Amino acid sequence: MKSVCVLLSTYNGEKYLPAQIESLLKQEGIELSVIARDDGSKDGTVELLRYYSNKDSRLDFYKGKNLGVAQSFFNLIKYAKPADYYAFCDQDDIWDSDKLKCAVDFLEKEDNSKPNMYFSNLRIVDQKLTYYRLSHLTPLIQKNKYSALTEDIATGCTIVFNYTAKEYAKSRIPEYCSMHDTWIYMICKFFGKCVYDFNAHISYRQHGNNVVGTYLDKKPVSLYIARINRLFNRKLQPRYNNARNFYYLFGDKLDFVDALKVKELAYYKASLKSRFKLLFDKDINASSWSREICYRILIVLGIV
Repeated sequence: MKSVCVLLSTYNGEKYLPAQIESLLKQEGIELSVIARDDGSKDGTVELLRYYSNKDSRLDFYKGKNLGVAQSFFNLIKYAKPADYYAFCDQDDIWDSDKLKCAVDFLEKEDNSKPNMYFSNLRIVDQKLTYYRLSHLTPLIQKNKYSALTEDIATGCTIVFNYTAKEYAKSRIPEYCSMHDTWIYMICKFFGKCVYDFNAHISYRQHGNNVVGTYLDKKPVSLYIARINRLFNRKLQPRYNNARNFYYLFGDKLDFVDALKVKELAYYKASLKSRFKLLFDKDINASSWSREICYRILIVLGIV
């Protein structure tokens, strides 16, 4: 039976945390451990973690200062105990009892000497767990590894990755990355493999306090406005900054062609010629026409 260590970051999550933890402890077909890091909660989250750790020895936790969601997960990666596989976990979802077993079954078919990860579809539910829809209506497909530079199509709470991927991430934790799941995704796309499961094994709860989320049914005007404002915020350049940090930390491990592609995005601002080269590079693209248009516009504006 394979061991899976669940990495759970919490922050003021007392409302939904018990249901999430209960679903974690019901995982079947794997050897489970849970390590939780509290990111400076002000409510009763720490007391809940203490209660469950006393109740079930498979769960352990520690407290830290507020680092934000990405760095909190990187801290968990840094201090995670040895296991065959690792899974990112949010504090407010509900996992099916076979979620981790399904992921392990996928990953066991791959070469685990390389950094590999699994991700899946999600069931979108509201705060009362009322079902709305699947997150992916059709299977997610990226044409090549370089698309990982433009978008991370894997939702973090579905990701399960092997020990090799954990060691890659642990050895070179970035000062900046837009999200922890994006970093793991880039590592596995360039150095290993990402496997996708169209079936959903998680109820992805949407409520007013989601750090990252999605819409329930019809997109409200306010959501469109917020996305447009974020898209053209010159302080937010996640693709550019992710690429620069990835090249800085992993450039020595990339093969010649891959290094050139990462550098193309990381240094596209160096000259007008560099910007045009990236603009017309058909290998570095997005997975849908709408995202592709936005991505090309951001290159022209210099804020990709």
